[in-house]
Formats: sequence, C-alpha cells, structure tokens
Amino acid sequence: MIYSWGLVKNGEAKRSSSHKRTQDQAVFRPSYGDLGRALGSPEKTPIFFLSATCRPLAITEILKSLKIAEKSIDFVCAELTRPEIRIVRYPMRLSLKSVNDVLPMFGKIEEVESKDIVPMLIYSGARNATLQVMKVVNQAHNTGGGEYNPDSALIQRYHACTGDMDKEDVISGFEHGDFPCISCKMALGLGQN
Repeated sequence: MIYSWGLVKNGEAKRSSSHKRTQDQAVFRPSYGDLGRALGSPEKTPIFFLSATCRPLAITEILKSLKIAEKSIDFVCAELTRPEIRIVRYPMRLSLKSVNDVLPMFGKIEEVESKDIVPMLIYSGARNATLQVMKVVNQAHNTGGGEYNPDSALIQRYHACTGDMDKEDVISGFEHGDFPCISCKMALGLGQN
C-alpha cells in the first residue's frame, strides 16, 4: 500500500494531509508494476519511500518494476531514531513451521522469571505462526498451556485480525512491562521502522 500526500497551507501553519492511497497486490507478493503507472501519472509529484529493512537489491528491483530511474530519486540514509532497538537474526536449523529454534533462547521459569526476560518482539510471516511461537516460548519457559491465557505474564500476540483495540492493549501492556514478549506480524507497527 502506498500513500501519496502533499502539504496544504492552512492559515499560518502548513499541515501534511493524505490525499490518495494506492493498493495493488497479487496472490503472493505486491504487484509493483501496476502501482508504477498510478504513481508516475502526476507530473513532478514527490514520492517518499521509507524502508528500514529493505536490502539494496530489493530497492533496485522495486524501482525497476515501478519504472523509476535511480537518478531521479534522492536517497537519504539516516540513523535510527531509536538506536537502543536491535534486530537480531537468529539462524534457523529446524523447520520454520515448528519454530523450535526459539527453544534455547528462553530459560525455564525456575531459572528466569518472566519479568526478567529481555523485552522482545518475535515477528512471524503468518497469523497461525504467531500462536505456534507462543506455544514454543511457553514450552521453553516450562509454562505449557500459557499461550491460551489472554493475561499471560510471558507472551501475548497481535496480528491484523485481532483489531485496533487489542493492538492498543498489547502495546500498552508491553510498554508497562506486564509481559516481556509479543508474538506478532508486521501489522503491529513497532520495531525499527
């Protein structure tokens, strides 16, 4: 989904307002080519492309698919606004569906209290995988069945289907330290972006 916006002069101040939303997707991945036509039609309209995690090769291919020349783009590389947040890539040896590679990352409850676990977001690619992550984390922490406890002091989950009110509750609980882990999809909208 791509948002196009402009600055509108309103009295003394200029305010940003969203004017147009363009969305196009195929069965497996975004169909950037069809978006390119819509984005390229307004002449000299600036396009803001934000990505904290896209590899240079992916950006090159997206621009190629959109039929936008790299020379017509100004790239700005900046530091993260929250440098204390880190993305940790954990190598997977077992099946991605089982998520059992997460087991050694968590100590048993007798060794490490839930409140002492380092706060983390565990991103999954599918909604069902968020529950599987919760099962494995509870298994590792020796609190089996805790994945079905909506007030778990260890881990809670969020995905787009759970709704905005649930999103606020999960983020608020995480910020207040009610639980250290969130199993989520990118829809949560936290992290380095």
